[in-house]
Amino acid sequence: STQSTGDTQEVKSVDPDQLRFLRDSFQKLPAQGVKCALDGLNLKSNKWNSESCRYFKELTSDAEFIAQFKQERGGVWKIFLHSNDGGADQLVNAMFVMKGWASTSDSIVKQAVEDLSVVKANPFQMYPVKLGSAKSVSPCHTLGPDEFYVQLTELQGPIEELCEKVGDYYESHDSDRPKLAVDSYCAALWDEAWYRARILSVTRDACEVFFLDYGNTDLIPNDQIRGLAKQFKQEPMYAIKCRLEGVPQDSMEQMRDIFIQLVDPENEADLVFHATFISHDKNGYLVSLYEGSVPLLQKMYQILYSPSAGARAVSARPARGASFTPHPCVNLPRKDIAQISHSRDPSHLFLHCERDGATEKDIMRLLGIADNCAKKGQLKPLKTRQVGTLCLTTYHEDAMWYRGQVIAVHGDQLQVKFIDYGNEEAKTFSEVFEMDDQLAEFPAQTVHVQLAGILEPPQGWADVSKEILIISDSEDASYSMTVVDSNTTPPTVELYHSKSGKSLADELIMMGFGISSGRSSIAMPQTPCIEGGTFQATVSYADYPGRVYLQKTADSKRLEDLLEALAEECEDPRKLERVNSADLKIGMNCCAQYTDDGQYYRAVIYGMTRTSIKIQFVDFGNCEDKNQSDLYKLKEEYFNLPAQAIECSLIGCSIGPNQWTKAMQDSFEEAVDQKTYNCQLADRSTDAYVVELKETVSGSSLSDVVNRCISGNGNLGNAPFFGA
Repeated sequence: STQSTGDTQEVKSVDPDQLRFLRDSFQKLPAQGVKCALDGLNLKSNKWNSESCRYFKELTSDAEFIAQFKQERGGVWKIFLHSNDGGADQLVNAMFVMKGWASTSDSIVKQAVEDLSVVKANPFQMYPVKLGSAKSVSPCHTLGPDEFYVQLTELQGPIEELCEKVGDYYESHDSDRPKLAVDSYCAALWDEAWYRARILSVTRDACEVFFLDYGNTDLIPNDQIRGLAKQFKQEPMYAIKCRLEGVPQDSMEQMRDIFIQLVDPENEADLVFHATFISHDKNGYLVSLYEGSVPLLQKMYQILYSPSAGARAVSARPARGASFTPHPCVNLPRKDIAQISHSRDPSHLFLHCERDGATEKDIMRLLGIADNCAKKGQLKPLKTRQVGTLCLTTYHEDAMWYRGQVIAVHGDQLQVKFIDYGNEEAKTFSEVFEMDDQLAEFPAQTVHVQLAGILEPPQGWADVSKEILIISDSEDASYSMTVVDSNTTPPTVELYHSKSGKSLADELIMMGFGISSGRSSIAMPQTPCIEGGTFQATVSYADYPGRVYLQKTADSKRLEDLLEALAEECEDPRKLERVNSADLKIGMNCCAQYTDDGQYYRAVIYGMTRTSIKIQFVDFGNCEDKNQSDLYKLKEEYFNLPAQAIECSLIGCSIGPNQWTKAMQDSFEEAVDQKTYNCQLADRSTDAYVVELKETVSGSSLSDVVNRCISGNGNLGNAPFFGA
């Protein structure tokens, strides 16, 4: 914490023993301190001294003010403060001018005083959101892209708690009916529940009111309106007024119905979007909305210019790229091997996933063709300057061609994001070209994520992005990635070095580039990716030949030691700590008992229903349904060994899970039991690695044997190989 002492700042130090981790329950309420500065003041030299500081402290001590929040710059709100000392309105900003400590223009003071009546009529400030921040939001009322209201999903708890308190209060208090006046605040009964509201107009029988926390308006009978109690005036207005960035004024009416169709909560409940808050003025916040990683504006244009749009369609298409698809990892909790392609800080990482290698090669081949076209002057200039447009442009460091997407337009300047890497550059209109349709068909090859387990330090991230890239550019810099929360913006992942198993978050914290979040890891590193060459493995489990799980024999001793230690610890289940229902989430690792042998193993939650929790044993691959009471927390030491089950598919086996009978499954398990195979990678571009398995003793290909048996008998149980 800091204290002002004259012209200096004092930093208070505390003993480490006086620090405690803040529990999750205390982190739900956002920080309540808003950093401000008095607006319109020009400080006179040597006048901002201890006397003026002391005067400001005395003036503001134990006093209440009306504050006009004018604008935010660099995280500091410029404000006007109005006090009501003795019934006479005073502008605190002007008082410093009167004292001779600062100067200001008369127009600024005059405007502030004129605005005071508006401020008094509307003491509720919209919930402040830091400009440039990305938040998950839920639309609560929609009039169109030029005016809609959202609630921050992180505030759903406080909003529901407030509404419950308002309801309880007015159910138990028979408050007097207020004098009904325009711009006065009230509690209004709507659909058998009480809500905070402001009166917009008054008639003999009813009032039109605006609901402060939801943004909608309605006619409410006068006998269903009460005065708003003082305790309910302390919290901000939770309905945040917004308008969508990038919608041309001449297309506003065409876009209105489409926007309402996509966003209106009355059309579909529980809608959640990712919003970037760009700027703020008297009309609310200017925002960009994303559904997953796809800009909502892009989706709107896709509908507007689709063949079924009928009369709404026009000749020019302002946004190519409607066919662009995001990286599949964004909305899917899954594991993968990844490399860092770009980083701004731990909350903004861009990853290349191992399984997209084949697609990336196709893109690079087509970009080579684009480079030849550019040398011959055959690339087409970009036709439109619309946000969301896909394009081709060069990167300044290597002058190579890459795929891009326009994310901002400023006159002749375009801000372009390289969709396969995550970095951005400013370009002139003449430096950006049309993207070939064949290139536009491929999904983006980078996924935008944030790193779990690390928080921004008080001094900021500083040069941590450079440090991340230094680590990621070093030898063997691939990471085991687990998406642990796909509902955050961007999705939250845990990254472990694929060779050493070290957590990237822990490495950065040890180097002083971040603060531990205090949360335990919910995921563990997975076995390093299958690379070129051959390694020995055993089959630990198989659903069918298209989904087989392997264990590397090189790590079998480490796994055996870990399971032995885990078994000893689980001898008395009463000593184990059960997983709390509040902590349950897909991707979380835990400890569970396997039904067949009664032993405890490491597991991961991959699905949840009302009646059961679906888990997979991470070292073997098989799955079971469990109750919450059957799941226990894993201690830190059991996260050190990566998950040992590697999901693979046998090359050349076309039989699907529906044709794979129980007799085939039993024979397959008997055949592979206690056998070791030489494993050779054939294809890594699919969800499961495609491999060829050859038995180390006989050299027989498991794929060939399975196919011969299927084609010969249709039943693996009668095959000579499996009976031998």
